[in-house]
Amino acid sequence: MSIENNSSLKIMTLGRPFKLGMLYNFRTDKLISNLSSWNLDLLQEHIHYQPLSWKRFELYLSDKFTEKANLLGIDNNMKLSILADLVDLSGSVYLINDQKKTNRILRFILKYSFTKNLHKINLTDIDNIYKKHPEVFHQQDATHIVTGILYGRDIFFIFDRTLSNDVDRINIENDIKLLLHKFDKFKILSSGELNWNDHEKQLARTLTCQYYGDFQYESSPTTFEEAFKFYIYLLNFVLEKNDCEIPKEAWIYPIYLLNPSRLAEKKMLSNKS
Repeated sequence: MSIENNSSLKIMTLGRPFKLGMLYNFRTDKLISNLSSWNLDLLQEHIHYQPLSWKRFELYLSDKFTEKANLLGIDNNMKLSILADLVDLSGSVYLINDQKKTNRILRFILKYSFTKNLHKINLTDIDNIYKKHPEVFHQQDATHIVTGILYGRDIFFIFDRTLSNDVDRINIENDIKLLLHKFDKFKILSSGELNWNDHEKQLARTLTCQYYGDFQYESSPTTFEEAFKFYIYLLNFVLEKNDCEIPKEAWIYPIYLLNPSRLAEKKMLSNKS
């Protein structure tokens, strides 16, 4: 899934409407959307499609901003932009603002990533397009051009357990971790129940759930069992509808490498990255 040149940077889209060929301001972490239409038809013949299909499961126990940002793939520069409210969040990225209200809560974050395909433009084609349309790249607000996009969707389930004073925190934490590691191994029986034992069922009932994700749903799950059935619905939705077309990661290429007159930007951009 790598883009071919070491000068390209990978950034998280964070719900922003990235498209191939769009211009980007790396200084402010902003898309220059009013310049996006110049090349969409022109670029179609140069787009390379790499089909992908995989699902990844991860379990986290941290509620700190920095670690949740790492979970979302957000680098240090983007963390600062988020803290300064310079980036509008959407979809699964709203997770970063959800914090537990007391230390008496055990928090577990379950993440599933669905990845479908990679679209990219070869740098040779970008160079040829620049030679035909140099005026587009003379925009001073633009520092990079989008040359690759990874499409997929993420879902997050936050499971919280409120602890009383007389419980063994470590034992409960370990039991819940075992339960969550089995999350996608459960099945729904003909009765509508999950195929779990009494201990797992009782443990699951002590958890509350909050959903964040790139799939919209009429009613978000609030319990473990609802979360599992929602997950099964989403899994079938992805497989049947083949619907993962949300930009998750983007590769951007510096314009100063196309336009020698802008080489002065190199040092400034290097300091930021």
